[in-house]
Amino acid sequence: EVSLVLNITLIREHGTVTGAVCIFQDLEQFESSARRLESYTRLNRQLKAIFESSSDGIWVCDGQGKVIDVNGASEKLNGIHAKSVLGKTVTELLATGLFDRSVTLEVLETKRQVSVVQYIKKTKKVLLATGTPVFNEDGSIFLVVVNERDMTQLNAIRDQLEQSRMVTEKFKNELAELTVLELKNQEIITESDSMRDVLRIALKLAHVEASNILILGESGTGKGLLAKFIHQNGRRKNQPFVQINCAALPENLLEAELFGYETGAFTGAREQGKAGLFELAQGGTLFLDEIGDLPLS
Repeated sequence: EVSLVLNITLIREHGTVTGAVCIFQDLEQFESSARRLESYTRLNRQLKAIFESSSDGIWVCDGQGKVIDVNGASEKLNGIHAKSVLGKTVTELLATGLFDRSVTLEVLETKRQVSVVQYIKKTKKVLLATGTPVFNEDGSIFLVVVNERDMTQLNAIRDQLEQSRMVTEKFKNELAELTVLELKNQEIITESDSMRDVLRIALKLAHVEASNILILGESGTGKGLLAKFIHQNGRRKNQPFVQINCAALPENLLEAELFGYETGAFTGAREQGKAGLFELAQGGTLFLDEIGDLPLS
């Protein structure tokens, strides 16, 4: 037993029924076709919803560059109505000046994904357009899908960030200049540009909290003042600044001075012991002047 669907179409001649065309279809096949049609319809609605909800512009062209579909975001980006471009080729649209460059044509020519920057004259927007080819089984292109992203706002943000960076750098330089100028009323007197450069570098070192800094210079050139300057302009300025002349330390007392000692550590030691310079400078700065004179042992 087979269930059938019967479709009857009457044949009329001069208003009189002269016959009928009967089409029989297996009900199971009919229902299967109906389900597939419903599934395709639902899928089409989903794809259309995705297509229209995208914040990026989307163009779809066929293998000859003819526009098949354009979403709402692209209408806004290009300042057009979809109806005005559907069915036209991108070559025709390029000739009208709608855009200054066609990514679709480049995709059709190269048969690969292409990204270009487009300037839209009507909306004065800069778009990053990426065209992606869709191939048939024989390797020919039957669709080109173009994604458009508005770069105008991104470029504006980038410019603002660059301006902010320049302003910040300017303020930092001005602050460094003011700090250098204030030194005339402190212990360091600077007049030459080269010395000002040294102080600027010292300020940067103070701000980055460098753990070890080597200051080179002849005796009497102010290495101690520079070390104190770095200390006073860093986060440790409220902590101890301990300076010691390594050249004046006898080798046999070097360890005791640097690391301290406990009660009765050696003959002549203080009864209560003594804190070493490293301990005294804890959290602050220890300046080892003439460190090159320390014995290697």
